Amino acid sequence: MLEVLYAIFNDGYAECAGDALVRAELCEEALRLGALLVQALPSAEAVGLVALFELEASQLAARSDAAGRALSLEQQDRARWDRERIAAGLARLVTARGAPRPGAFEL
Repeated sequence: MLEVLYAIFNDGYAECAGDALVRAELCEEALRLGALLVQALPSAEAVGLVALFELEASQLAARSDAAGRALSLEQQDRARWDRERIAAGLARLVTARGAPRPGAFEL
């Protein structure tokens, strides 16, 4: 399930085909499903994956310019980053760390 969520989020974060650089609705759906999964099965790996989603999604609004072209981190207007998402992702990281045997998605 984690691999499927990762694929959904990544497809939204860096669209493979089409006109849009980002498909925020796919990122949001991966976040929603990830949060449900964490509620049902609060493994450190699942929490770590959702933390990654939150941190990456915090930049969605700043990833492209008005014409839809990708912006590097250096070019992004950090004022457009979602501070609430950053805080949520960092809080999840605290929850996720310290598992005895980290999995592929745990940070």
